Amino acid sequence: MPLQEIARRSSQGVDPRVKLQVDRMVSPMLGPIRRLMALSYDASSPAACTILPELADVHRRAGLLSAPEYHLGGYGFSLEESMRKALGESAERAALMTFHAYCAPLLRRTSQQELERQDVAHIPLAQLALFSPQQRAQAHFPFSVVAEQTPITWVPMLDLQKDSTTLLPAQAVLNGFPCQDEARATLVVSTGTATHVNYGRALRGALLELLQIDAAMGHWYSTTTAQKIDVSPQSTPRFAHFLTQYSSWWKREDSDIEFYWLPQPDGIPVYIVICAIRRPTGYPAVAFGLGVSLDLDTALYGAFIEAIPVNFIAMVNGLDRLYGTRDTNETPQRQTKDLQSAYRSFESSTDTDFDSNVGFYALPEQATRLFPARFDPRRQISGSAIRQQVAEIPRDTPFDEANSILFAKVLQKYRIYALDITTNDSKALGYRVVRLFSPDLLALCAPRYPQASHPRFQAYGGFHKVEPHPYP
Repeated sequence: MPLQEIARRSSQGVDPRVKLQVDRMVSPMLGPIRRLMALSYDASSPAACTILPELADVHRRAGLLSAPEYHLGGYGFSLEESMRKALGESAERAALMTFHAYCAPLLRRTSQQELERQDVAHIPLAQLALFSPQQRAQAHFPFSVVAEQTPITWVPMLDLQKDSTTLLPAQAVLNGFPCQDEARATLVVSTGTATHVNYGRALRGALLELLQIDAAMGHWYSTTTAQKIDVSPQSTPRFAHFLTQYSSWWKREDSDIEFYWLPQPDGIPVYIVICAIRRPTGYPAVAFGLGVSLDLDTALYGAFIEAIPVNFIAMVNGLDRLYGTRDTNETPQRQTKDLQSAYRSFESSTDTDFDSNVGFYALPEQATRLFPARFDPRRQISGSAIRQQVAEIPRDTPFDEANSILFAKVLQKYRIYALDITTNDSKALGYRVVRLFSPDLLALCAPRYPQASHPRFQAYGGFHKVEPHPYP
């Protein structure tokens, strides 16, 4: 939904088309969504319409014994917006989890050594697991080295540079792929996966997500400092108007929102933004959201609506650390005396979850050290100054033409591999699900395990040190 359409809405209700899609997708028996839940925020936090879908047991179809953490949700400032996002994300996760089961004949099990002997185009697994020797020497390091002669499963993807097929390791591309009979060499995340009823929009969404995460990881694990964006009416008029119109949703006495710019280092015409919700004297003391778009105001909006639920994730993770269980049949008992004690084990933990890091950086003493070291509110930049540094695609450019320009510029710089993972179920519901993957860009890593030897870090000034990132 365009930002200007959201900003001018004066009433809320469910569009009949959205309600029809809800009726088609939500079923306790048939799914793919078992139920939808509306999230309520506490009075001290910014709020947004938030819909949390509970997927049916698609993990069983994928061959997994237990359901993973899906991090599913639809967020926005209208019911339609949040519901459409929740439905789309559900279709995306279901397809990503079950594609290997529905399309098993596409998969190929063989060794890298055999592919090289047959001269088959492929990306070696070692190129997707660029950890340093120091990382691999750590006790309890969670990833293994897979020998070239060891058979693994491969999935064919379209090389968008060469317009030809290349095999990639399934364990690095398909989230639902079970690795019981393969050593896990690297983490698989959903970065670069997008769903839409329009194929072109799904492709753009997937590509923008790759670029967004690359910039976020490059910034965090380097020594660069992000500049604060001026979001005044003179700097970003459309977004400033939106903030004024919805001020009652986000303005709180003890907190504020700030926005920071992450420059794309290779001149790709996109805007990448971080929103920081800050509450210096309370908990969560900070929560971050990421946004990306061909338009600065829309990128600001995307970062803002992501930061709001991340703020809630921090709160819930803190409560989990304090009280342990969330079983409603039991009276919660405090496990530790305070949050500082609750997160003390995090600093030496080897966990790969994406929630504890959010809660850890929400501690006031941890949040404080990020400003101005990583995000400098003293260095402010205007919207016009940012636009002068980005070779922006004009807003009135037709969508397909803008897509062509964007992909042409990206493919001059990076290898991009594409896979249509739309299952029959998703297609019947009107969705197209696209998976893009690039070994040349930084993907979202487990907070403690960045690929420190990845050459992409050179574009951001070089890899600095291993410190858990704050993104879910």
